[in-house]
Amino acid sequence: MKSHFDTGDYGKKRKRALTNWVFYLIKTGCQWRFFLPPWKSVYRFYMQARQSGIWKKMIRALGEKSRINDGRNANTTIDLQSAKKNGQSCKSRD
Repeated sequence: MKSHFDTGDYGKKRKRALTNWVFYLIKTGCQWRFFLPPWKSVYRFYMQARQSGIWKKMIRALGEKSRINDGRNANTTIDLQSAKKNGQSCKSRD
């Protein structure tokens, strides 16, 4: 995660706290305006990271790391057509 955020306008500790607040908002579904810290600061940080593509890069890197930890190829992806050809199917979660 460190490699995706430069120090820029925010200090290292402040950037970590902002990132944690964004994760909290995503996990809980809390609305921005009901957020306890100054919500505009967290929202501005989130939007800057989103517009620069940092969140996508971070998610991709975490996915690659997870696949490597599972002993799989880091860049492997399976689309629906490939899954059908190999006899794999998605089970419903009903």
